[in-house]
Amino acid sequence: MNRICVAIVGLMLLAAPAAASDGKEAAARAVTAAQALKQEAAQAAAAGKRLDFTKGPASEHLNRIFDSKAFVGLPPAAATDMPWMLDWLGAVTTTNHTLMDFGADPKRTTQPDFAVIARNLHDYEDQITIAMAFQQRFFPRVLESGYEFLASLPEAERTPVRLKGLAGVTTSYLEMIKGAICFAGDSTTKPANARMIAAAVREATDTWIEFTEDDMRKQFIDLVTAALQGTKDGETAQHFRAIRGSLGAAKS
Repeated sequence: MNRICVAIVGLMLLAAPAAASDGKEAAARAVTAAQALKQEAAQAAAAGKRLDFTKGPASEHLNRIFDSKAFVGLPPAAATDMPWMLDWLGAVTTTNHTLMDFGADPKRTTQPDFAVIARNLHDYEDQITIAMAFQQRFFPRVLESGYEFLASLPEAERTPVRLKGLAGVTTSYLEMIKGAICFAGDSTTKPANARMIAAAVREATDTWIEFTEDDMRKQFIDLVTAALQGTKDGETAQHFRAIRGSLGAAKS
């Protein structure tokens, strides 16, 4: 995987009471699991070991953080989801760093260690694929809840801080999509993983395209075209062609 793609990948808000409770519980489980996984990873790295995410507590933690079954079972997004959705989002972000930065020098805070990221992308490809696919479905709900929340507020409470925060989530979502496309289009990515990620990006195309302007769509088209040239999997290529077609047909 080239350095640019490594950089893109690495630099990656009124439900019924019972259903809302399920969301809160799932988010709480994710937060607890993310902190436990972070601690376990730090201990393994300090001991000079590689963490095995395929079994034991680490695997269980990942299942709780990226709990697709619980997520799919949630009711439609609502403004009141915001507190626990943000908690869950925080757990996802923490885990992204745990996976991508595992083994990096904890004292190095100014620049990402691209060699470490590249190694982790290789060693933990299956787990990173699950994380990416989950986030492609998670972020649209975060944004939907965020806009529902803003709409529920009086005009005076739609502060610049809140608007900026939601804009920041949108930017993070779009950057994450770029990383996912790059990852899925890399010739070294396993075909099954590439298909999973490309399908998830395609599934949400109508949502994320709404947040793009002409210049950004051109960037996405160029990125998808490069991914098409890189992939050796026919099904992944079909997803990319569909995404590129939707981008080309979109208008500001």
